[in-house]
Amino acid sequence: MDISPRMMHYVEGLAPAERRFILAIMRQTGSISNPRDRQRTAKAMADLAAQYARTSHRRAQCQALDAERRTLIGARLKKEVVQHYRDLAQQTDRSLYRFLCDALEAEAARSMAKLAKSPSGTGQPSQADRERSRAQDIEWTPITATICSFDTRPFIG
Repeated sequence: MDISPRMMHYVEGLAPAERRFILAIMRQTGSISNPRDRQRTAKAMADLAAQYARTSHRRAQCQALDAERRTLIGARLKKEVVQHYRDLAQQTDRSLYRFLCDALEAEAARSMAKLAKSPSGTGQPSQADRERSRAQDIEWTPITATICSFDTRPFIG
């Protein structure tokens, strides 16, 4: 059976394994003796190949757009920690992805509130706060009577 150029156009965009599978079925379709069945099967296979091609094209477009719009942020965590988060996510009827997104959003909100409370609005202490917390130079005279075991009163006499 000849594979039409239209069919080849659809098949070329597929992954190698899918392409081999569809081409093998198309060749086998040529061995069907009833022309009507052969034509129906060939049309069904062409539709399947077209659907595969559309799906592959859409997937490639989505990956390209996804790379432009989103960035993966991640952390390498110990397996026990990940399992703990996964269990918590399941217990709250969320996916691990949604659970982590919610946690990041909650931490961002907490940080924003903390920044809003600081006088400068930047989370950095203000000049007045820095001056209050700075060690001050003061004159200090020890009271020796409280720190020494000998009598420091002046000797009269």
